[in-house]
Order: sequence, then C-alpha cells, then structure tokens
Amino acid sequence: MLAGHELDRLVGALAELRVELAPGPDAVSAAVALPRPRPGGLLDEQEEALVRELGRSLAELAAATASAHPAAVTLPATVMLGSVGGAEWVMRWTLQGEEPERLGELVPDFVYLVTLPYLDREGALAAAARSRELIEADGDGD
Repeated sequence: MLAGHELDRLVGALAELRVELAPGPDAVSAAVALPRPRPGGLLDEQEEALVRELGRSLAELAAATASAHPAAVTLPATVMLGSVGGAEWVMRWTLQGEEPERLGELVPDFVYLVTLPYLDREGALAAAARSRELIEADGDGD
C-alpha cells in the first residue's frame, strides 16, 4: 500500500502543476464529478480511497487545463471522464498486481493522458515532464 505521505506528495505535485497550467482562480470549479466505484470491488477500502483521491486530482488538473486552454472544437465531457477513468483503471490494475510503488512512476503518464485533449502533443508531454520534476523534487526533501 502507498504510504500516506507518498499519496500527499503525488497529490501535491498535481496541485502545483494545476496552478502552473491554469493560474486562474476559477479553473477548478469546472471539475467533473466522477462516478463512485461500486462496493464489493477487488480493492480494499484504503486502496479505493487512494484511487479516488488521485482520480479527483487528475480530474481537477484536466478541468483546469480545459479552462485555461480550451480545445479548438468543444469536447464532450466524456473525454475527461474517459481519460480519468482510464487512469483509474490502470491504478486499480497496478494495485491488484501488488505494485503500488509504481503509481508514482505512472502519474506523469496519467498527466499526459488527461491534458492531451486540451494541449497539443508537445504541451501534454511538457506537462508530464513537469509533473515528474515536481514529484522528484518533493521526494528529495524527505
């Protein structure tokens, strides 16, 4: 299981990146409410809480990016739901495989996935690289 401080570190890095990509005060208010997982899943309560918290942070990042960098063509809300849902699926698969330490390694890939609809490819790659820098920088301070 991922330690609480590791989850805080990942969520903190996503929050910092969100501010960098969309510094406006109302950027997060558009966050899409994600569906709750069904009870009786394959993960325990603590693991589900971890997936929900990281998923929420990714949804807020996607909403902030969409607000600050709207796509040329209006995208349906299902784009955000699909990208965040895909990231959550990978998180669950990783946790079921008993490799929770890999979540930190995967967060930049999730950042790429949720920002790509709103940034060009280079922008999404830069956001992913920046998230890796923020995660690693926060890990150096421990």
